[in-house]
Amino acid sequence: MKTISKFCVVIASFFLWPTIGTAQQPGSSAYNQVLLPGHGVGDTRQARLAWGAFSISPADQWSGSATGFASESEASESAIADCRKRGGTACAVEFTYANQCVAVAATSTNHAWSRGKTAGDVRSKALSACGASCEIFYEDCSFPAR
Repeated sequence: MKTISKFCVVIASFFLWPTIGTAQQPGSSAYNQVLLPGHGVGDTRQARLAWGAFSISPADQWSGSATGFASESEASESAIADCRKRGGTACAVEFTYANQCVAVAATSTNHAWSRGKTAGDVRSKALSACGASCEIFYEDCSFPAR
């Protein structure tokens, strides 16, 4: 009986061997086969966002910032609190950003800001929008931790 079962295993392996050896080879039935993840088409996870905000109090020229928060509202509240802590009396959010870099260029009478993918890019855009005598006042990138 053991001999017959061993014989069957050997015969079965001869039938399976060509299939295993030629998988994903040109001319085989598995060539160019694309297998999708088991949970459906593509990855369904949401991208993580890292929010930042910048607030300003125009009446007394104070500002505040926040970066790396999980939500836009948390970043906004923190930026306003930072502005108030520094002495601002009428602090309001100037802009928010997520997974981006920002730069604020300013003089005593003028300011401009820019946001984008790289720090160098936003720095040059903020300076050109503000004017010749402006300098970078604030710069940050808010990306999720890996």
